[in-house]
Amino acid sequence: MKKSAALMGVFLLGICTTLIAQRLKFTINEGWKFQKGEVPLAEQIYFFETEKWQTVHLPHTWNNIDALDDEDGYYAGIGWYRKIFILPQSAQNKKIYLFFEGANQITDVFVNGNFVGRHEGGYTAFRFDITDKIFFNRPNLLAVRVDNRVNSDIAPLSADFTFFGGIYRDVFLEIVEPLHFEMMNYASDGVFVRTQKDKDQRSFEVHLSGELRNEHKTLQKSFIRITLKDSAGRTVVQKTQEKPIILKPFEKQSFYISFGVENPKLWSPESPYLYKVEVELLNQTKETRHDFLNITTAFRWFRLDAQKGFFLNDKPLKLLGANRHQDYPSLGNALPDELHLQDMKLLKEMGANFIRIAHYPQDPVILESCDRLGIIAWEEIPIVNEISYTERFKQTSYTQVVEMIRQHYNHPSIVMWGFMNEILLARFHQKEVFEANKSRIASLARYLDSVARAEDPYRYTVIAHHSDYEAYKSLNLIDVTQICGWNLYFGWYVEGFEKFEEFIKRATTEFPQTPIIISEYGAGCDERIHAHNPSRFDFSVEWFELFHQKYLKAILQTPQVTGAAIWNFVDFNSEGRKDTNPHINNKGILKYNREKKDIFYFYKAMLSEEPVLKIATSDWRLRTAIVPKNESVVLQPITVYSNCSDVELMLNGVSLGKKQPDSLKKCVFDVAMVNGRNELSCKAIGKNGKIVKDLVWVTMKFIPENLADETFEEINVNVGSHFDFVEQQKNLVWIAEKPYTKGSWGYIGGNRFMTWNGSRVGTEKEIFGTDREPLYQTQRDSLQGFRFDVANGSYELELHFAELLSEKEKKIILNNLEADAAKAPELIQREFDVWINEKLYLENLNIAKQYGEHRAVAFKFHIFVENDKGIEIKFVPKKGNPILNGVRLRKLP
Repeated sequence: MKKSAALMGVFLLGICTTLIAQRLKFTINEGWKFQKGEVPLAEQIYFFETEKWQTVHLPHTWNNIDALDDEDGYYAGIGWYRKIFILPQSAQNKKIYLFFEGANQITDVFVNGNFVGRHEGGYTAFRFDITDKIFFNRPNLLAVRVDNRVNSDIAPLSADFTFFGGIYRDVFLEIVEPLHFEMMNYASDGVFVRTQKDKDQRSFEVHLSGELRNEHKTLQKSFIRITLKDSAGRTVVQKTQEKPIILKPFEKQSFYISFGVENPKLWSPESPYLYKVEVELLNQTKETRHDFLNITTAFRWFRLDAQKGFFLNDKPLKLLGANRHQDYPSLGNALPDELHLQDMKLLKEMGANFIRIAHYPQDPVILESCDRLGIIAWEEIPIVNEISYTERFKQTSYTQVVEMIRQHYNHPSIVMWGFMNEILLARFHQKEVFEANKSRIASLARYLDSVARAEDPYRYTVIAHHSDYEAYKSLNLIDVTQICGWNLYFGWYVEGFEKFEEFIKRATTEFPQTPIIISEYGAGCDERIHAHNPSRFDFSVEWFELFHQKYLKAILQTPQVTGAAIWNFVDFNSEGRKDTNPHINNKGILKYNREKKDIFYFYKAMLSEEPVLKIATSDWRLRTAIVPKNESVVLQPITVYSNCSDVELMLNGVSLGKKQPDSLKKCVFDVAMVNGRNELSCKAIGKNGKIVKDLVWVTMKFIPENLADETFEEINVNVGSHFDFVEQQKNLVWIAEKPYTKGSWGYIGGNRFMTWNGSRVGTEKEIFGTDREPLYQTQRDSLQGFRFDVANGSYELELHFAELLSEKEKKIILNNLEADAAKAPELIQREFDVWINEKLYLENLNIAKQYGEHRAVAFKFHIFVENDKGIEIKFVPKKGNPILNGVRLRKLP
């Protein structure tokens, strides 16, 4: 045995010998050995030296790096973990359990070479009894095999998030007395607490139910004592059973206890008051404790009205918050508790009172935070996009629902249980199979709804659908659950903001008895992309903010909408996405590193009572403008988010006036900025009468409209795009293209490269060899030339290219156009010459053939201009059409 293993054994020995008389639960996260891939049986589960295995600490995932690299896909397969631990002889007459908070997704556990159990499903906890597999006072070998491959029997089958593999949450050893509360009830507490309001609305009844298990070889008599304590630890009620519970050897027995509480303090988002229920299992003399649980509870009641919304403690409450995924940069989904807690604190700071825990149960600290912070929760299992039409899938789905509800039943913050998300998306990629089996989707939904209601008849059930109303209606899925969730993206995936209100009106008219909630709404946002004329699906900050402003206004004005959850609270990893931030779904109102986007302050101003004043230009502090001759300033619209009064904006110390925020808590100022640095400062009066302030610097780079002007230094053009691409660290702004005008600059001929039937500028494909996706994903196709009317002198010219169409895509285009087969090589083999000022610089340029598809390629040239000819770039086709993605021109000294 290695020294590290011996030290761990001593550590566990110290804990056990001092506290063995009580229920113990402690992590064994440190000092594991890990090996990616399958290994021989002897290496898996028997003692041996593991020098080649990597030392890791839990939580751990093997996909924290490859889910973000340039290679398509990430490792989905088997990983092995091993750990050595020692338990003292004093634990020999106790029951020993292993408790895993989560491992993705099939987990096989071995102790000392003995198989102790398998768990299927990557997002709920599980527990194994290892009592009869343990040695005492000598090393024990724990071996764990984890497999994160997609399995047709287990949800999720597909989804817009990464299926990180590994033991990515905490692992515990638990030691209890032979007489104890049930440990093997789907890894739950084994005791379930519910508070119920009496009719007089002043008192509550507390209900406890659970099971006891006697692992002794003899009959045991015991009593249960319940103590309710307030948040200060004061006893409110104490009750002990009058008659003993008698358990035969190895018998399991249920129990139920209830008691009343007068005028308890109520739990709400404004005042999340919590109580503790201490549950003691005592011996027959009531002097010795066999087992003990400390369960958080709260007093509140809620109801739903399809026309009036949600009520908490008989007060109307619009549920407003966000969805949340659980990953983090460089960590994947293997987060320490502190980072989970940080997210929840930020959500509360924003003013949210609601979270949809999407699309799976998350770390226990999430719901603990919801209880403590006053955030109402929707929790769900990960049946996303599609199902398998098998009994095996039905069974594992049942297990996931039961595990979720029983493990988290005691959290007062939970109001609704969910079990499907956008389940009819399957028809887009498995149409024939879908059509033959679609009735099974409705059958599974009804079955899981019945399971959830039977497990917990006191909370609501919910499914989230996408906006294909007719499809869900035709399968009778809209009113299967007690609440209907709708994921709506009108203005993003679907054109037309106005369709949102039309959709809600139809849903509430046709299903007037079914409460609805907007389970998702959002738009993509790359903080490097900015536009004065934003458009749908351009990923600009400006369209992103417009989208959220329009949606929140509509949600607040529609009483039939119970609530809404932003998609998403934080940018998150989705390896298959190839947008402007590859492998990232960038719809979050926080960046992946948890830095706040400006829209966070919009929500905080709308939802929070805390004074908010934010100059909303955090990610556009470097700007470029084309300026006519003799102009010394350029107007720039600046938005300020605030819930304060008398918002005053100042430019370089000079007041631009005061404004009152509009109904969306924003003021817009037209600011005449100068070339160079501009100081924007702001102050306002908060509700408490105190002055609040904000300050930001914006650097403007003027480009003379007439490039022959002596002030010209450089110009960078994002060809094929209507938006600017800002590289803050490189001090570069790639401005939107424009057609050529004499005396200035611009493209000559061609068309913008568009996808999604002409609704999206550029491609959604990842561009390899660069992090400049906003530059290389857009393109002008079939252009004849590009011209800069600059003065005589020396210049450095850069041309940027990427082949955005794969050979397969080109063939599809030709087939759709029913083109002559003889023309196919012309499109597939795009080839052209590049001439600059009548000189051939690039001959027979074939980007795909010479450099590869979807790969960034750049060329740099030194050009000497004379005779007032400027710089004229010509693109001469040989086969197919010429392309250009970006151009940069810099004047040399």
